[in-house]
Amino acid sequence: MSNEIFIIPWFSNRVAQIPGCILAAILGIVVDVHVITMIVLLKAPLMLLKGWHRLIQDLIGREGPFLETVCVPFASLWILLWPIMVLLAIAAGIISSLGFGCFAAVVAYQVKFDYHIKYATILVLLEL
Repeated sequence: MSNEIFIIPWFSNRVAQIPGCILAAILGIVVDVHVITMIVLLKAPLMLLKGWHRLIQDLIGREGPFLETVCVPFASLWILLWPIMVLLAIAAGIISSLGFGCFAAVVAYQVKFDYHIKYATILVLLEL
């Protein structure tokens, strides 16, 4: 037998982390998509009503962006288009939840393999 030293390549440690990263990404997507979607849908009516309230208050009070008389038609247009803005905010929240779920894989890849389950558990608990 020879006295050769077997050197483990630096990338083999990172390759072993990939299954844990995939698990963290799946758990992150499953949890984040549902939780963030629920939060966005529950906050949407409040955002709609508060936005309408603020726009009407600015229109009546002549303090905000609708100070000039010329801006009154634009104020009514913004009041009518506000529900579309709320729907776009809902869509942006749902779409961004996928990115937040995939970010769990990035976090898991940057830490040791032993801590994957701990980080996945922490991510699940933080979302609840």
